[in-house]
Amino acid sequence: MNVRAASLSPAEVERLTRRGLRLAQFTVVYNIAEGVLAVTFGLLAGLVSLVGFGADSGIEVAASVLVAIRLSARLQGMPVWVVDYVLVHELAHLLEPGHDAAFWGWVDRYPQAERAKGYLLGWSAAARLDPPPGDDVD
Repeated sequence: MNVRAASLSPAEVERLTRRGLRLAQFTVVYNIAEGVLAVTFGLLAGLVSLVGFGADSGIEVAASVLVAIRLSARLQGMPVWVVDYVLVHELAHLLEPGHDAAFWGWVDRYPQAERAKGYLLGWSAAARLDPPPGDDVD
């Protein structure tokens, strides 16, 4: 954290976080529309470059979603390795949509996955929330 960020009041941090979330949400909506239009018209016109441009919009959507996750109120104040685990979890959904063995195979490649899962289970219990997906607790 730099000196300027350390001098922000909690209200200023909250305001800037909300602003960042709105920007990420706008970016997601814009890039989805841009991607759909580019791919559609690229296919109609037979232009591979336009289809590629539309596919690139999908990558920008994924990046914007990851920014929104980083700014999520629930993740504020959590250790960096937990936030990184959440990002790995969400990125794994690009490869595997469910929470099956193949999905967890990707997620568990993160070196601190088990530690982060334990942290999130404890945090969820303390906050009286449902446990994270895939972590069945008796």
